Amino acid sequence: MEGLEWFQASVPTPRGDIQAAMDRKEIRVSATEGGGTVRFASARTPKSSRGVCREVGENLYTLHLEGDGTDVVIRYTPVP
Repeated sequence: MEGLEWFQASVPTPRGDIQAAMDRKEIRVSATEGGGTVRFASARTPKSSRGVCREVGENLYTLHLEGDGTDVVIRYTPVP
């Protein structure tokens, strides 16, 4: 997100829309069907409202999502 304060997007897919929003403290994601993985950087271990954020590299994390329409909120710390 370098240089951005926030963003919000809706991406159509054959299985339904993916909704995503991000600011400098939170990532919000939801999907109506299927599943997927959110990959992001965080200076500290992030916390998720659903599921477990897994460290996959230095300051790099993933979170697997199920597409059931539930909003998932990830609280993270931007990497300087």
